[in-house]
Amino acid sequence: MDIRPIYQREFIYDPENERAVVDTILKEHPLNLVYWVKNGDTFEVLDGQQRTLSICRFLDHKYHIELNGEKRYCDTLLKEDLDKIKNYELDVYVCEGTEKEILEWFKTINIKGKALNDQELLNATHTGAWLTDAKKYFSKPNCAAKGLGEDYISASVERQNF
Repeated sequence: MDIRPIYQREFIYDPENERAVVDTILKEHPLNLVYWVKNGDTFEVLDGQQRTLSICRFLDHKYHIELNGEKRYCDTLLKEDLDKIKNYELDVYVCEGTEKEILEWFKTINIKGKALNDQELLNATHTGAWLTDAKKYFSKPNCAAKGLGEDYISASVERQNF
């Protein structure tokens, strides 16, 4: 499973968004549909990266939730609550098609939620080695470009505006 294929943006959920994902699961409510692309014997996340990573980050002890007025990490949850998270079934739709069809689907799906900005849409539809390398230097939270230019440019690195 490739959670972060090259057309995906950086992780942009803030702690409130992440906590909402876990809270939704603990309440046993449905999360929105997740889309995967079938690539031979493997899959990649077309839509649902932020929610998927929020679940993984919680289980990896990266943030806490508020439960009954107390801060709780995954290792301090009751077993039944932890089991709800570990056994939660995502609603997954598996997509198949040409690269062009998949990227068009990606643009359409991402109209709602944390909508893609213009630069993210361009980067999603023009993938390749050059863009992947450029993202490494210009779109990571601690990239060199941010350190050099953040005093001069008012833009979000993670949203690929830098």
